[in-house]
Amino acid sequence: RNTFRCPGLGPAVARLRAPPRGEERRHALLRLLAVGQGLSWFGDAFAPIALAVAVLAGGGSASELGLVLAPPMAARLAGTRVGGVWADRVSPGRLMVTSDVVRALSTLGTAGYFATGQDSVPLLCGLAAVTGGAAAFFGPAFVSLRPLLVSVDRRHAANATLNILQNSAFILGPATAGVFVAWAGAPWAFVVNAASFLVSAGTVAAIR
Repeated sequence: RNTFRCPGLGPAVARLRAPPRGEERRHALLRLLAVGQGLSWFGDAFAPIALAVAVLAGGGSASELGLVLAPPMAARLAGTRVGGVWADRVSPGRLMVTSDVVRALSTLGTAGYFATGQDSVPLLCGLAAVTGGAAAFFGPAFVSLRPLLVSVDRRHAANATLNILQNSAFILGPATAGVFVAWAGAPWAFVVNAASFLVSAGTVAAIR
């Protein structure tokens, strides 16, 4: 049976079926963002475990632990509205990178605090507050960046993927952190957390 074939029709149909190059690029950037944030969420779960072990094992009381945990929460709550305003005024990617770098530095400072045997609760609270305050700027910027990388029809699937990564990190992170802290010590757990912030900053900086 003879079949009519048009020599130039095949490539034309392939181009019609293939997603636009801009859409492919946005998918690649979203995957990069998801990898970076997944690792950052995983590393972020190390900090509370390491902090609890370091404070209590160092002779601190439960009240002192609560005192150290309060500043980052307060700073994050107080700074969220300011972070939202900044996310609307500057590039969300730039704000995320800055926040990640600040958090990496403050977390490395916390690692150094425990590694050198410091005993200054105000200093520890200050480092924790800086970390929490930087997170207040990161969150709104992250929310502003996501729609720029995902088309409307794929937004639900992208959000679902990110939620799965975040929930998985919140489940696996603390369990892994407990084993890691018992093996390497609390200061190195903070180093892991700081490294995860730098990975996040690198992936966000690569998004253009």
